[in-house]
Amino acid sequence: MKDYKPTVVFDFDGVIHSYRSGWKGPGVTPDPVVPGIAEVIEELREGGYLVVVVSTRCADPEGRAAVESYLTVNGIIVDGVMAEKPPALCYVDDRAILFTGNTEGLANRIKEFRTWVEDPFYYPLPEDIAGENKSNQEPVEKLRPCKGTYWYRSERHDVVGRFHGWGSDYEDFCEEGPGNFSVGIIECDDGTVAMCRADTIVFLDRENGERR
Repeated sequence: MKDYKPTVVFDFDGVIHSYRSGWKGPGVTPDPVVPGIAEVIEELREGGYLVVVVSTRCADPEGRAAVESYLTVNGIIVDGVMAEKPPALCYVDDRAILFTGNTEGLANRIKEFRTWVEDPFYYPLPEDIAGENKSNQEPVEKLRPCKGTYWYRSERHDVVGRFHGWGSDYEDFCEEGPGNFSVGIIECDDGTVAMCRADTIVFLDRENGERR
């Protein structure tokens, strides 16, 4: 396996092509390159990885030609362009959710999922993609208000702030053994960040938000 090179698959729309205009047809790719992605691809290829771009656009001859032309025009060199995902070391996709083996909270993560382009308040757009609207964004104020609880050294701490997303944490319980659990990442009103267990979080923009 001396000549083996691990394959990394990059989605096209939303990862290379910024896709801020949405779907306009298989052969229409009007938006700029995501800043820095070309450098990442170049670094990987120089490091011995094979980089493959996958897009459902490529199921259509016009779409495949558009993807290949876009890469060429923007000076992005890859090892293949395909319509379906091949076996790979990993997949870089703006619509993927990392599955860690823990199903707790997964359904909610799926139901609440948005891409970085669809929700720039969670993932602020770079200046050359956001354009004139970037100066008007107020990321923290646009996040959902919530409250939650976490425990530190057996002490309970109740916090109020803005919800940033879901994550996971690990705790080594003395009697019950180790355990993974889902947490919500909250930016507190004092500027600190807390990781609160998912079942303690209450979103305050709902009618029943003050039930606890």
